[in-house]
Amino acid sequence: MPAHSSANLRTLAFVGHAGVGKTTLIEALLATSGMLTSATRSRRNMVIR
Repeated sequence: MPAHSSANLRTLAFVGHAGVGKTTLIEALLATSGMLTSATRSRRNMVIR
C-alpha cells in the first residue's frame, strides 16, 4: 500500500439510525467518484483503494 501524507487524508463519519440508507449513500458516493465500478452492495470490511 502506498504511503500517503496526513495532509491528504480525511476522516468522515456517517451517523444515523438503522435502515436510513447510510451504506447506500456511501456506495453511491464511491461509485460516483469512480472508486467503485457500480453502486451494488459491498462486502463487509472491504478496503477501498
